[in-house]
Amino acid sequence: RRVHGGGGALIRALALNSVIFYGPTSTPGVLQATLAAGVPHFSTGYMRSWGRDTFISLRGLLLLTGRFDDAASLLVGYASTVRHGLIPNLFDNGNRPRYNARDAVWFWLQAVQDYCKMSPEGVAFLSRPVVRLFPTDDPVAGGGGGGGAGVPEPKSRTSSLSSPARPTMPLAEVIQEIMTKHARGISFVEWNAGPQIDDKMRPAGFQVDVHLDTETGFIFGGNQHNCGTWMDKMGESKQAGNHGEPASPRDGAAIEIIGLLKSAVRWLSELHAAVQFPFQGVQLDRRTSGGRDRPPQSLSDRSLLLSYKEWNSRIQRSFEPHFYIPRPCDSSCESAIPVTDTPLIHTRGTYRDVVGSFHPFAQYQVRPNVVVAMVVAPELFIRQHARAALELIEQRLLSTLGMRTLDQADWAYRGDYDSSNDSPDRAVARGFNYHQGPEWLWPTGYFLRAKLLFSKVDPADYYPLAP
Repeated sequence: RRVHGGGGALIRALALNSVIFYGPTSTPGVLQATLAAGVPHFSTGYMRSWGRDTFISLRGLLLLTGRFDDAASLLVGYASTVRHGLIPNLFDNGNRPRYNARDAVWFWLQAVQDYCKMSPEGVAFLSRPVVRLFPTDDPVAGGGGGGGAGVPEPKSRTSSLSSPARPTMPLAEVIQEIMTKHARGISFVEWNAGPQIDDKMRPAGFQVDVHLDTETGFIFGGNQHNCGTWMDKMGESKQAGNHGEPASPRDGAAIEIIGLLKSAVRWLSELHAAVQFPFQGVQLDRRTSGGRDRPPQSLSDRSLLLSYKEWNSRIQRSFEPHFYIPRPCDSSCESAIPVTDTPLIHTRGTYRDVVGSFHPFAQYQVRPNVVVAMVVAPELFIRQHARAALELIEQRLLSTLGMRTLDQADWAYRGDYDSSNDSPDRAVARGFNYHQGPEWLWPTGYFLRAKLLFSKVDPADYYPLAP
């Protein structure tokens, strides 16, 4: 098919290679065809399809190549498996999905937005019917136990997907459910928790928590025992002492999730104003609180409607004060960074990787995740701050094979990855440093797009390139 926007030989070669990733799956279930998370690894069996990987790559592999029917199939297929307001991390074609990723649902929502803006179908896509594989978050007949660690679920739920008993709703209602669940708070123990799904995770790691800080509009989640973003390496070496310990938990409010959240609420606010999305906002009906550096919110926040317009505004006014790390010459900047964190800051003039982490030092590590937020929500950034941060990222993280996952000047940086190494060195044993320096290619695309966005003179020019 024609590549969206044309392109030279390199673009055509990349488009042709994208065909390798999408194809029929041998695992019966929700979808007849899926995207492989990687080739040749992660291309077959239950490890083939991952929610996060699918929707990070969907824009480049399927939308820019004009394969809109395939993209729509994946978006609707994953929507059918929404549970607890999340899409699966490990999809397994809907048979035994695992809901332990805090970011996957936000990459999915960004992909839905991209599809509506790039495909001929447009926002009519939001009316597509979605058959719900898991109508509720509660245990169902035949097994299951959200919150009941170790309780088995049925081997497969997909055999009756087409049953009339399965509820069907428009995609817009699924989106509203996701937004409402996040606004009201998500808390559950992973289904089938225990060594049968993860023989490295400690019991506390199976607890999934997400909550909204109504003052800032930020979504917080995770804990020091799990790793709910793409930097998800869990320690495997008993000899080195890192077994069951996440290398980069990134609990709190991760910067790319906040960018994706901002993009979503901005879009939904615009759609509602244009009478293209029926929901004005989300109903808050339980007490919410922020991260470790945010106080609990008052009881007056209960039973209030938080409109998408207001949610968008709260994130907009809170982002720079909470994420930007000012330089001494930035004395005019309003900063919400605690003074007690000053000794932890080794690089200024850039952005925190996460806010409200259990490990305060991790908030100030220089990682490439900010470039995702810059692309999907450029309006969050003061332009000169973003430009300076991109220059720093280019100097410290951009390399020959991709983006370094951690600044070389960081005490935790270990750039050589070898999963077979089971030495006593806990920093690298069994690949513990997977995201502690080794280069990854996919963030490079976001980095290049961010450079294009912030090279423009007029901020009003941001939107044509975002997303």
